[in-house]
This record gives sequence, C-alpha cells and structure tokens, in this order.
Amino acid sequence: MNIKQILVIVIMSLFAVTTVPAYDTELADSYAQLFQPFTGKASAKSMQMIKVPDFVKAIKSGKKLVVLDVRTPGERVIMGTNLPDTLNIPMGQVFKPENLQRLPDNKKIVVLCAKGSRASVIALTLRHIGFKQVFILKGGLAALAQYLNPKSAN
Repeated sequence: MNIKQILVIVIMSLFAVTTVPAYDTELADSYAQLFQPFTGKASAKSMQMIKVPDFVKAIKSGKKLVVLDVRTPGERVIMGTNLPDTLNIPMGQVFKPENLQRLPDNKKIVVLCAKGSRASVIALTLRHIGFKQVFILKGGLAALAQYLNPKSAN
C-alpha cells in the first residue's frame, strides 16, 4: 500500500464514522418536553409567575405556602426576610437530596431571589423533576421591596 491509498482510506473512514452529538440527547429531549408549552401567550402562564401584590395578599391571608429563598447567605445578611415557612437554600444546594426532601409536595412553593432570574431557573427545574405547585415571585425581592410601603405592608 502506498501513501495515497492509506490517505484515501483514512479520509474515507473519517466520513464513515457516525457523528456523536456534543450534548446529552436524552437530557435535551427531556428539556424539549419541558419547554413545549412555552409558546405565544401560553409562555407567561407556563412560567407560573406570581405577582407581588398577589404574593403579599396570600401571605397576609395566611395561605399555606412555602417560600424558597435561593439567595446566598451573604445576600440574606444584607436584605433578609422574615416570612413564615421560608426555606433558605442557596441555588447551588437546592438539588441535593437532603434539601429536595425538605420541599413539600402538598403546598404551593414560591421561589424567590434578588430579581427573579435564579428563581426562574430553580422553579422550572423543580417542575421538570416532578414538583407541580412551584411558582416564581415576579421581579424577586427587588419588586417586593419596591411594592411595599407602610400602607401596603400592613
């Protein structure tokens, strides 16, 4: 065999090899199913956001819900919350088995963070793994702080 023949065989074998995706196809399929309802006007509803006035009303009326604060301990030192039934679990620790076991499956869970971005990721992922009653505080604590004043807080 000469160099040309070897080179042709090598080049042909490169084209013959099936391409392997650079991502986890099974996981990608599961996310495709997760995001399927996110089209048009249904997108906002699929996100399951709770507006700040509705959240405040639910707290004041004593509705059974759990607040999941996914901010870091440092953030909570600067701006803490004193809400009933609050679980303070930083975003990077939510999916540890011992923390998932702390989340109720029979109550509404409202996930919050500083502005809502991390809460959105966590809430969507919690729903993806099976939690049904998971909501996002729209605008996060920034929106809550802006909404609250002596009149609305009481």
